[in-house]
Amino acid sequence: MVVIGNKKNKKTRNRLPQKKRRQWNIREKLMIMHYYENNNRRTLLTTAPYVAKLHQGKPARYPKLENDLFAWISEKRANRNAITQKLITNKAISLSKSSESLANNPDIVGFKFSNKWLNGFLGRYDT
Repeated sequence: MVVIGNKKNKKTRNRLPQKKRRQWNIREKLMIMHYYENNNRRTLLTTAPYVAKLHQGKPARYPKLENDLFAWISEKRANRNAITQKLITNKAISLSKSSESLANNPDIVGFKFSNKWLNGFLGRYDT
């Protein structure tokens, strides 16, 4: 006896119902913008801590180095020079090897200026 048709369709899977995403209308968005402009940012962060865009992110590990690097980038851009990500990383490495940087941060010797660090730096400084 041969039974045909007892196999389950491979495309059929048990799917869990997904939570519907809330859509904001323009009035609600404008109210949030107005609230943000009239109140300070901390109040809004405590009101809606789940909103990822308002999170300040991880603070810089070496803020002095990043400030110097940002000043260098600003100077290059003011002179209308092209700045690449590789150029930024190389400048950060050269700044980290300076005697002033080594004196203030002895653990900077082993720091890797990775793409993740670069993306964080660019995000912190809005570049």
